[in-house]
Amino acid sequence: MNKKTVRIGTRASELALIQTNMVIREFEKTYPGYKCDLIKMTTKGDEIKDTRFSNEFYKGFFTRELEAALLNNEIDAAVHSLKDLPSDTDDRLTLSCYLRRASTADCLIVKSGQDPLVKGAKVGTSSLRRKYFLSLSRPDLSILPIKGNIATRIRKLMGGEFDSVCLAKAGLERLNPNLDGLQIIDLSRDVLPPSPCQGIIAVQTRMNHEFANLFSKISHQSTSIMAGIERAFLKSIGAGCNYPLAAIAEINGTKIDFSYWLANQQNPIHDQVSGNFDTVMTEVANIGKRYKQLVESWT
Repeated sequence: MNKKTVRIGTRASELALIQTNMVIREFEKTYPGYKCDLIKMTTKGDEIKDTRFSNEFYKGFFTRELEAALLNNEIDAAVHSLKDLPSDTDDRLTLSCYLRRASTADCLIVKSGQDPLVKGAKVGTSSLRRKYFLSLSRPDLSILPIKGNIATRIRKLMGGEFDSVCLAKAGLERLNPNLDGLQIIDLSRDVLPPSPCQGIIAVQTRMNHEFANLFSKISHQSTSIMAGIERAFLKSIGAGCNYPLAAIAEINGTKIDFSYWLANQQNPIHDQVSGNFDTVMTEVANIGKRYKQLVESWT
């Protein structure tokens, strides 16, 4: 029997390929009559070596080319690290599937036996969120921009350019790199709260296409709820993927707890709302009205 083909686009980085193959395994297991062709693509984020801290600079940094390929019918689905995808995507596209969420935490990688945060330590990250919250608790740290995949960042650490590098734990666990001579230091939410949608792999398709329906059948329901709330939060305040803010939605029994943090000089705004989905989504819209002006001041 001839199998139908699904063209799945992805960035060509090692981590992106691992994540895309996670999607492919789940899809082909559910739909044995289909086979997936993996199509590697290069994005602006893969080409540009600029490591500056900025927010508009990062908008669609790792996703724009994948979305264009979807709209041009060059691929049938695109796999994203959801935290990289802007909240204001094209109306002709839809997020059809979310894999089960992995860890939302961040961590530091340091050389074994080394104090990860000695006074004045050089910490590598190009995330404004990580820079703001780490500097808040430790203003003596030297937070320096860093570019490259996880392997490149580890090489820079081993070469002495940094005392530690800050990474998302989910990506590190999926990649499972060789960490001989290194140790992982988990960072608590009190020190570094999570990026919206951190730990979530999402599949984007064309709206109302047959593949949108097929992928929706393998989506993890709880993760889709969390992603919907966190992306609604980003959209309500007009923020992108590299703004100094944090947010997380968590499902606890019959209620949802949504927590958020916003940079505000030395006094970050932090609050939580709890309730059912509709209650939380209503409050998320209100948060946007209250703090949109603050967020606009960051640009």
